[in-house]
Amino acid sequence: MGQPAGAGAPTPRSGPAGQFMSPPGPEEAQLLATGRSLALAAEQAAALTPADVRAAAEREIDEASALFDEFPATERNEIEELEARLRALRDADPVEPSVEPSGLGRLFGRRSRKSNVDPSEERLRALSLGSMGKARAILFNAREGRGHATSSALLRLAEAYGAELAEHRSMGGELDVHEGGEERARQLVQSALRRFPAPWIAESNAFSIPVQIRHVNAGERAAYRRRDDLPSMAAGRDIAAILVPDVRENRNPYDSGGPDRAAFHELGHRMQHANPTIGALEHEHIRRRTTAPTGEREPLTPLPGKGESGWASNFADPYQGRDYSRAYPDDTPTEILSVGMEALFGGAYGGFIGAGRYAPDDDSRFFILGLLAAHDGGAEAR
Repeated sequence: MGQPAGAGAPTPRSGPAGQFMSPPGPEEAQLLATGRSLALAAEQAAALTPADVRAAAEREIDEASALFDEFPATERNEIEELEARLRALRDADPVEPSVEPSGLGRLFGRRSRKSNVDPSEERLRALSLGSMGKARAILFNAREGRGHATSSALLRLAEAYGAELAEHRSMGGELDVHEGGEERARQLVQSALRRFPAPWIAESNAFSIPVQIRHVNAGERAAYRRRDDLPSMAAGRDIAAILVPDVRENRNPYDSGGPDRAAFHELGHRMQHANPTIGALEHEHIRRRTTAPTGEREPLTPLPGKGESGWASNFADPYQGRDYSRAYPDDTPTEILSVGMEALFGGAYGGFIGAGRYAPDDDSRFFILGLLAAHDGGAEAR
């Protein structure tokens, strides 16, 4: 389970559609109510509203667009044509794309192996390091809700969410990890644990499958592996793994995301794996968001990235609805908690409040906050 394989150039979304949407059941309705109350308290504490953040993002998009438009049209067209060519090459490549959550960073990474280098890639690399490439990167990040002012506002909200959650329950703790792994990777993950409830961390520590933490290889996707082959073979039992980027990596200028986002995301997968009732609530959330009141289910559709499908229409980002049932038929993971943690505490996906190109998704925002505030985990369900 990794992060999304990335889409093409950012395009505006009209917002979650309502055709395949059903009312919540009693348990989820209570979580949503708790999450809504917590979100409103956090906004008040941060002296920020979602409208404030959206307005900041729009200003940054306008400023970045004006900067990029100062370059000649022939040069702008060239970089866009090169992007399109490399996306086509990426989609035809059986190797998974790189670790960045979105943007041109995914067009570099593992495609830069000598056997796979394309002249378009070398040209795009050169352009990305020039003034026009940097202007393009600024525009891309603004559209992703990652401009400086927008990111600062989303961080203020994240801190306020964390403070409100700490008023509800004990948060954070130390994750027991399997021997081996890498110290810097462990430190990154341990830091992200402050946003997870202490009972969930205790459930992970008591889980029969221990976890090792290390860096992902350069150009690969961050991931949570439910069974990591080499450590498992050495230990004679199943060992899981959290793989996160190296904080010292030189990141592509098109990606302003950080390794901490990957830590929030992959820890979400770990908590679901170790706490069965979290997964049950996530699946109920997906079913409600993808089922019409008539009982008709939204059809699965291809998601950006090779070989992935899901229910795409009712979420801030289609990756939230990714379907894992073929790969994991007996204990199917989801991207609800993982993407939600990345959005609320890592500033991804417009923070679920509609920053940048993303539609607001209060349903997801309130669900994740309610889950963190009120759900204790599920040792009894194991």
